[in-house]
Amino acid sequence: MKDLAIWKAAIHFGLREPVSLSSLSSGLIHQTYHVWDEENIEGIVLQQINEKVFQSPRQIIDNYCLVFEHLRKAKVLQIPAPLRSLEGQWLWFDENGNSWRANAYVPNSYTEDTPITALKAKRAARSFAQLTQALTDLDPSALAEVISGFHNLSIRFDQFQNALRQGQEGRLKEAVKMIDALVQRKHYVDFYKNISKNASFQQRIMHHDCKLSNILFHKQMEEAICPIDLDTLMPGYYFSDLGDMVRSMAASVDEAERDVEKIFVRKEVYQALVEGYLEGMGNVLTEKEKKYLHHSGLLMIYMQALRFLSDYLLRDVYYKIHYATQNYDRALNQLTLLTKLEAFLQEEYHYTIHE
Repeated sequence: MKDLAIWKAAIHFGLREPVSLSSLSSGLIHQTYHVWDEENIEGIVLQQINEKVFQSPRQIIDNYCLVFEHLRKAKVLQIPAPLRSLEGQWLWFDENGNSWRANAYVPNSYTEDTPITALKAKRAARSFAQLTQALTDLDPSALAEVISGFHNLSIRFDQFQNALRQGQEGRLKEAVKMIDALVQRKHYVDFYKNISKNASFQQRIMHHDCKLSNILFHKQMEEAICPIDLDTLMPGYYFSDLGDMVRSMAASVDEAERDVEKIFVRKEVYQALVEGYLEGMGNVLTEKEKKYLHHSGLLMIYMQALRFLSDYLLRDVYYKIHYATQNYDRALNQLTLLTKLEAFLQEEYHYTIHE
């Protein structure tokens, strides 16, 4: 039945029988496929949108088309072209109400998750930054905020406080040390509130999901082609994208690792991310943003620790888990990474964490 749904969507986006396909899904949100036929051997990228996460598929399509057209006219960084269905629409809905979309397939390209080298990290960071830099003359308010408050640390801390009030009693007792450690770091929330009111910290169009697998690389040259998975492309602050890269690429292990003794900051990857990001942004960042650039990873890791622990206290209502304490373990992983990054920045960069 699943293959039949993919086949029907492929036909509606212009392919002909027989249709061949391969899965491109490495993420946890959408189902993504490379589909092709005998006439169109390069094929297209076909995706079923997860409407539990993105409740308004038209918003993400409208955002994508707006950005694609802006980049096309500017003749700068190119992203895969959106494709219309046979009915002339950007979205096609199957008989079950599922929404599908299609983009052009980029030949000689690939994505990867791990392992990450400093060189790959630098190229990825430069590419994510080039996207923001290329969109600096597009009004951020022209894009819909597809997930309200996604990287708003004030909102995430309020949700954490709500979890402290409404959380399960046994879990609250178990997590008391972690709760105290996160409350003691409320200065990150205060920092966020200050930048959101300070004109020296500007809202720009940010990617908001900057992991290595969201970069297309060229198979032969292994250079970054462009960022992909632009569903969370929306207005945000400077720390979001670099911070996400630090969290997902500079850590020695990912957030699923339960042995916190294995967690440390990979110095060469961290430096590569910062260098690549600054190169890609050019002269876009303000002096204030450059001064507090190293807060990027601190803010994003702290935010993710809050989110994991909040979900654990509320009995795992958001993140999918495979065992009872997984969100607790994820939160401890992120808190440990945060403490390691704090020490790393103070030692390597003599960076002031809390002013």
